[in-house]
Amino acid sequence: MGADRRILGALALLLIASAAHAESKRIWRPGEEAVEEETPSLGPEHVRTTKLRDHAYSERFAVERVAVAADGSEIVALTRASREGPKSWDLGSGRSLKLPPMSRDAATIAWAPGKDLVAVSIRADVLSGERAGVELIRMSDGSSAGFLGGGDTASALAFSPDGARLAAATGEGVLVWSLPRGKAELALPLGSGADTVSWVSPSEFMVSAEGGARLMRASTDGEVLESWNGKRSDGPVAFSPTGQLVAVGDVNFFKILDLWDGGGAQKVPLEGTVNSLGWSMNGSVLAAGTDEGLVHVFAAEGARGIEFSTTPAVGGGARTTRDERRDRDERSDRDARDDRDARDARDDRDDRRDDGMLTLGSSLGGRGEDGGSSSAGGGGNPFASADVDVDIGVLVLQQMGGDPRSGATVEAAVQKNIKRLEPCWKRQARNGKLGSGKLVLEFGVTPNGEGVAIEAPLQDEPGNAKLVECLNERLREPLFGSGLGSLQIELTLDLTVR
Repeated sequence: MGADRRILGALALLLIASAAHAESKRIWRPGEEAVEEETPSLGPEHVRTTKLRDHAYSERFAVERVAVAADGSEIVALTRASREGPKSWDLGSGRSLKLPPMSRDAATIAWAPGKDLVAVSIRADVLSGERAGVELIRMSDGSSAGFLGGGDTASALAFSPDGARLAAATGEGVLVWSLPRGKAELALPLGSGADTVSWVSPSEFMVSAEGGARLMRASTDGEVLESWNGKRSDGPVAFSPTGQLVAVGDVNFFKILDLWDGGGAQKVPLEGTVNSLGWSMNGSVLAAGTDEGLVHVFAAEGARGIEFSTTPAVGGGARTTRDERRDRDERSDRDARDDRDARDARDDRDDRRDDGMLTLGSSLGGRGEDGGSSSAGGGGNPFASADVDVDIGVLVLQQMGGDPRSGATVEAAVQKNIKRLEPCWKRQARNGKLGSGKLVLEFGVTPNGEGVAIEAPLQDEPGNAKLVECLNERLREPLFGSGLGSLQIELTLDLTVR
């Protein structure tokens, strides 16, 4: 009897626990009002991201660097903590691929556009006598294609789209080498150093500095063409091929921001802390490496690509069976992709025509070498400039103090610094959102050359609010030079879009 009572008591406890568990899960019953679980907001969709697959090291170490081949077909990841060294995977089949042997001290890695080379930064090793610098390694046989001095502290490496240059984000700024054995030049000195760098054309690159608090588009001659102020982050940063989008890593997600059109942050959830990010030059693949030794690979639909060279820039050696098989697959995929892109381009042109928008160049175009449009890997001139002609007129309405200046003198000051204003209309033109017409602004200028009290446009035929907003920001910089005294001026921009 005592045993029976114990059994009945145990059953009663199980029933009570089961009921409590059911209550804790808030089971819905007929007649009750359904309770919907709240899902976190993922923000606007700048890019449609679709998880392709996850790859993992056999050892769970943080993935410090991840790089995607220019055509989005292959990925390479690096973690120095692992005894296995860098690992690579084919994104079509998901199979692991063999990489050439490389130094255990490799800290940063990058693909050449033609996939004939990888570049790795190597830190000096006193015990082994290993020199600091960047090693170019042939994929065909693992031989060295050159050793580049400097760049040993590189936090990121990037080949230019034509494969003729290699850039490194370092503690001094952005270093650039001309390949195969060019001398390193400090193309963009930065006191706080550079965090990451990627190319948008053979002569322009995007840079992140100060933990993402400063984002810049710069030329190889050291001129900052555009800049954005962001929020400082401890996570990695990766730019899309045209520089329009920027991905920033965080804990259990990374976010994507649109630098050209704004619109808030898009969140892409995943598990783990994001330590590294990489974007393919054709814009189709975005990869994230985490602190748990995983590489998450996403298809990125809607991110514009740039044209890149598939010809080896430094001599890739003999081709392998792996190269030839992949080329056959790529030709088949490219033919199907070209057909789809052509249909999408026609649909996009029709949509813009219906909206009364003026289309500039390819509807798939992004920014090129001189700020124009570039096609996404397919036909057309990838570095053609947008057809926007701007005539500038300056009328001095009032001048108080300072040296007497005529309108022509002030106009010359504006023309001298015109590149400070150019991005405003080029940004709208490349998106097909700018129409021709006259824009007239009236505002004051302080003795140090800054624009103040900028009023609503007296005349605004283009009717583009983002253009006016951008000009208002740029005019508040010391654009006109000091010594003018206080001015009240009228600025006329006559834009002709063709």
